[in-house]
Amino acid sequence: MKGKVIFEDTFADDAGGWLFDGIFLIFKAPGADVEVKQNSAIAILNQTFNASGGDYCVEIAFPVDQAVKGFSADLKLLNSDRANYFSASLYNDGTVAFYRHVASGFTTLWSVDQKANAKLGPGEFNSIDAIVKGNLISVVLNGKAVKAVRAQIPAGDLQFGFQVGSGVDAKDPSAFALKSFKVTEAQ
Repeated sequence: MKGKVIFEDTFADDAGGWLFDGIFLIFKAPGADVEVKQNSAIAILNQTFNASGGDYCVEIAFPVDQAVKGFSADLKLLNSDRANYFSASLYNDGTVAFYRHVASGFTTLWSVDQKANAKLGPGEFNSIDAIVKGNLISVVLNGKAVKAVRAQIPAGDLQFGFQVGSGVDAKDPSAFALKSFKVTEAQ
């Protein structure tokens, strides 16, 4: 995150271009909560900024109930629309995966165990980064490189954001805490 800042939000106010609806995305200066119902997912895209490359980063914490399996925190990037995008996902079992979504279907490009690097305790924030430089997308978890893949980068004004998912046995609703979201030019 050393390049020129394209977008930055620490959720100190509600002017960051996110749709705070009080139902799914709840402003709690500083920070925000994303609430998701049992066995579902909610995606939030920024509505005022676009980026076609760079270093995308979200800092997010899993819900307090860590005994529940199936929670996921996703960094969404290179969204040409809601059905076509890439996502870097961290699961509360320590797995990190990278997906390509096309026409509402998805392909798992890779999945690796990152338990040693993930922060899975209550209130612990994870930094999920995806660095897009040329045709290479590299995923970084908490400052440590996970894996990279070459990909065809879509053209145009591309959105970014995050998504959270909840397992079958989760309480309803489950709240993920957001600390920051930042996009900088890739170095």
